[in-house]
Amino acid sequence: MSQGRLNVISLTSFVETLGEQVAMAVLRDYSCPQNTEVSDFLRDKALQSARLSKSVTYLVSDERSGSILGYFTLMIKPYTVRPNALNSRNRRLFERFAEYDEEKKTYTVAVYLIAQLGKNFAIDDGRRITGAQLM
Repeated sequence: MSQGRLNVISLTSFVETLGEQVAMAVLRDYSCPQNTEVSDFLRDKALQSARLSKSVTYLVSDERSGSILGYFTLMIKPYTVRPNALNSRNRRLFERFAEYDEEKKTYTVAVYLIAQLGKNFAIDDGRRITGAQLM
């Protein structure tokens, strides 16, 4: 692989830097034919989702060429669990970091999820990022 260092930038910063029209034009070149929903999300939904504070998308680019090699989207979701499903060690952790709902008898904690993950297949094989690098 002949790419340089990898840079990671949030989609919102990318848009602020380039302007929305230019940034969206750059993202139109992104392609993931194995799963078109990955491409569609980046081009059509990621920015709106960030603006609504539902998720944060990060672009991974090659420092040398500036090419978008891939992206990932993180979101925070509530995770609810009943105390009887936890061993004593995990229950202590939940007691420290989670909210307990007395009425429902459940703990709820915020967890980060990888909501989207995709490589740019519009990049030729020699410069394409690996899944391990993207992770």
